[in-house]
Amino acid sequence: MIEEQEITWIILAGGQARRMHGRDKGLVHFQGRPLIEHCLFQLQPQLSSPLLINANRNIEDYQQYATVIQDIWKDYPGPLAGIHAGLTYATTPWVGFSPCDCPFVHSELVQRFRSHDKGNDRQYSCEALVATDGHRPQPAFLMLNRNVIPKLESYLSSGERRLMGFIKQLHYHSVLLDDEPHAFTNINAPEDLQAYT
Repeated sequence: MIEEQEITWIILAGGQARRMHGRDKGLVHFQGRPLIEHCLFQLQPQLSSPLLINANRNIEDYQQYATVIQDIWKDYPGPLAGIHAGLTYATTPWVGFSPCDCPFVHSELVQRFRSHDKGNDRQYSCEALVATDGHRPQPAFLMLNRNVIPKLESYLSSGERRLMGFIKQLHYHSVLLDDEPHAFTNINAPEDLQAYT
């Protein structure tokens, strides 16, 4: 069991949102309020410590909700840059991440990650926990041990950017979250906004 005080949780809102035509996805209104508010509403009751937000623009808007951390790695190398920033900023052994464009976050996401049965492995031999819907990994929902920072920096320095590609280099376990059908629904493009109105 990973203790609550051992986890920092970060919502990733630092991308360029190309499929949303460059609009800052976390601030796009969905069902009457910004997507970031949906994520906070779902996640805050699951955590005893304050959430953080990774963002690279509209910083003052995001600061209304939480402490904002910006990418350290330049040139927008994707979600791994936000993950790198979060791992670098945090002081807890574990850092959890979820995206700002998934408004229906699983109601037991953090608890399932904390209590995941790792079998005979010692808790800290596991470097990553990755959500799965039972059919495929959902790597935007993950928890990493901070000891992976050197591996991540090496991966980014090599020019690699794929999130699952990095996770596959780690000793990771999957966490099954298959009982809330919309938990991984993401609002990536304008047409997705229309689909749920």
